[in-house]
Amino acid sequence: MPNYVRIEALRMFRNKRYVIFVVAFPVCFYLLYSSLWGSQLDAATGQPASVILMVSMAAYGALAASMMSSAVPWAQERTGGWLRQLRVTPLSRWTIIATKLVASLLLVLPSLLLVCLAAVLTQHVTLPAGQWLALVPAMWLGTIPFAALGLTIGSLLPAEPARPSWSKGCSSAPTRARSSSCCSRSPPWACCS
Repeated sequence: MPNYVRIEALRMFRNKRYVIFVVAFPVCFYLLYSSLWGSQLDAATGQPASVILMVSMAAYGALAASMMSSAVPWAQERTGGWLRQLRVTPLSRWTIIATKLVASLLLVLPSLLLVCLAAVLTQHVTLPAGQWLALVPAMWLGTIPFAALGLTIGSLLPAEPARPSWSKGCSSAPTRARSSSCCSRSPPWACCS
C-alpha cells in the first residue's frame, strides 16, 4: 500500500492543473488579498485580516485538493479500465479505496502548508503554538469527508462530468489536436493540452 500511495501522489504532482489550480492559486490569492487587506482588523473577532485570509485560503486549497485529487482521477480510472486491472492484483477493493483517500489527504498538505508559510513569511502571522497545533491538523482532517465525496462523485459520474468546470472541453492528452473543440476557440495560453 505505501508504494501505491507514493505512485498516486507523484502522479498528481505531475499534473499541471493540480499544481496550478490547487497549490499555486491559494498562495497567490493569499498574497494578493493580504497585501490589500492584511493590515485591517476584523471588527467581530479582533483578529488581523491576514490571519482570517490565511485560514480562508488554506481551506480553499485543502478542499480543492481533496476533491480534485479524488473525483477526477477515480472517474478516469474507472472509465479507462484501470480499476478493473487493479482488481486482478492482490489489493483488496477496500485497500484501493483507502489508498485513494490517504493519497488525497497527502495531496492536501502542500496547499495547506504553503499558504501558512506564505502568511508567516510575508505578513508575519504569529499564532500561539497551541493554535497552530489545533488549526493545521483540524483543517487537514476536515478534508476527509470531501475526499470521500470526491470518490463518490468519481464513482457515480463518467470522467467528463466529474472534471472541474474550468477544464470542460479540454483534454490533457498530448495527442489532442490544436484545432479541436476547446483549443481552437481559446488563446494559446488557455489550451489545456
